[in-house]
Amino acid sequence: MQNLSRSTLPHPRVKRVICLALSIFCFILGSSRVFAGGPSVDPTAKASNNTTAINHQANRDNRGRKLYKDTEIIVSFKKSVSALSSNLMIQQYASATHHSFGVNKKFTVVTLAANQSLTLVMARFRSNPNVASVDYNYYVYSLAAPNDTFYNQQWGLRNPGITVTGEEGTTNADINVELLWDHITDCSSVTVAVIDTGINYTHSDLVDNIVTTNMWDFVDNDNDPYPDAGNESHGTNVAGIIGARGNNNKGTSGVCWQAKILPLRVLDETGTGTLANVATAIIHAVDNGVKVINLSLGATGTTAAMDNAINHARNNKVVIVAAAGNNASNNDSQPFYPCNYSRTHSNVICVAAMNQTFGLASFSNTGANSVDVGAPGVSIYNTTPGEWIIDNMTGWTLTGGWLETQCSLPNISNMLINPSNFCSSSGPYSNNLSEVTYKNFDLNTANRARLVYNIVFNTQAGVDKINVNSKAAGGDPFVAGNLITSHSGVSANGGTTADTNYLTLNNCFTATCTIGFQLKTDASVTGAGVAIYGLRIETSQVNANSYLNFSGTSQASPHVAGLAAMLIAWNPAYEDSQTVNAIKNGGTLNSSLTNITRTGRVINAMGSLKYVNVPIGVTATMP
Repeated sequence: MQNLSRSTLPHPRVKRVICLALSIFCFILGSSRVFAGGPSVDPTAKASNNTTAINHQANRDNRGRKLYKDTEIIVSFKKSVSALSSNLMIQQYASATHHSFGVNKKFTVVTLAANQSLTLVMARFRSNPNVASVDYNYYVYSLAAPNDTFYNQQWGLRNPGITVTGEEGTTNADINVELLWDHITDCSSVTVAVIDTGINYTHSDLVDNIVTTNMWDFVDNDNDPYPDAGNESHGTNVAGIIGARGNNNKGTSGVCWQAKILPLRVLDETGTGTLANVATAIIHAVDNGVKVINLSLGATGTTAAMDNAINHARNNKVVIVAAAGNNASNNDSQPFYPCNYSRTHSNVICVAAMNQTFGLASFSNTGANSVDVGAPGVSIYNTTPGEWIIDNMTGWTLTGGWLETQCSLPNISNMLINPSNFCSSSGPYSNNLSEVTYKNFDLNTANRARLVYNIVFNTQAGVDKINVNSKAAGGDPFVAGNLITSHSGVSANGGTTADTNYLTLNNCFTATCTIGFQLKTDASVTGAGVAIYGLRIETSQVNANSYLNFSGTSQASPHVAGLAAMLIAWNPAYEDSQTVNAIKNGGTLNSSLTNITRTGRVINAMGSLKYVNVPIGVTATMP
């Protein structure tokens, strides 16, 4: 196998929501970890089976993210159509740029030529009797929203009534896995595919449980699914919930102490991917012998190619565990995929998120006919690619009008402002300024990093600037330092709302890396100034030993995937539908899930074991 190490690496991701009210401005931080909102329906559009028809003009969710790629479609042709004919049709209708995927390469991703109308191209293909299906290439988004509080407590596995992130838990509100561990902790006979963002397969709590021979990056099309940026924490966290090495005197434990985790990267550093890549990854996983696939991601529609991939998994008796989604919506009326495949496929199980009192998480999707069970999904502490350095916005070197202050804002303890009266009167700043503020950060152990901060600004557009610099050697980064980016003009909503920035930090992996901001102005025209808050640096590290709390149905799903692996490891003869039924029927009835899920149950590991036939030659003692 090729050497999978990389010498240099970029940034990370994961976001949260903060809203501040102020007479002058309101700062808003978006969350791209949580996919919300459904598409508007165009009744005139034809779509393949299970696919929601969408008005192309409204290709946005309620967070402003695209629902599907507007430069690509997925097409399949009838069996009687030759490769030459299909290629000629693609060239005539759209473009010569395309690639095939799926079982027997049945589906083709077609890239549109410049300035082509997606709606018209789709209509052309659909009108041709030789075309079997035409679909949007939907985007999928990861489904977690981490917070910044660190508690080394895994209440989902054992809950003695502990308080997590300020919320008191309920005793025994957990998945009852400790009793099952008395029977089995080794799931290494079962391979679980984590189809997600990149995974830090060098993490000290994961490295022994990673399958390297068939891992793949479907975003960059290479065999190295290491996170392209320090912010790709999602996949590493999901992998840890399933199979962080247990009983090794370090870190956390997965549901399976010993496991085989196959990393398959389909989401980039922003947590975004396409259903075409997800479908390809599912087929790759199935063809390489996995028995369980975890899909902590989702989209508001599906495609014939995804149907094909899910069917391929079912035909090969592979269990698929899908997150229900974080929109607090009903998947019965607003379909969410791949979760909604649970309605038609016996090998698919869809999972809602529960909090530490075993109430339904406020963000979790539900569905009496589409969401099957609940599992822990709030403040789940597990593996991340590297440390997060969360700055308290104090201890900065300040010059000129820069000031560390609170501005009397709720939820924000400190911020940097310039001029010093920005909070009370919104400036203005002076002319002919070159004022800097900077601080040292130790990034010596990082191999990739991303700078994240929120900034409100109002300056003379194109002339007065807020420059952002770094310097590996320490000291003033505006003296022989490196420019990262510049801000000029106004931030969102006319300079009243914060822009959130995610910037790659290169060439600053030292113990003396300084990050700085400079307000530089000319001799005429002024503006209100600048405010900066919520700064953090997210890293990836080789042999990382780092952990964070995450919340989302993305965290609920891998609890179920880990349990599925344990049940199959306990009895390898157990088939996919039997495993799914054992998880559903073995759960504990929970009133908060009644009538809004198919079973009304939260998973119970020991309860599920009672539904599994004892393998020949092994005696199990049931409680």
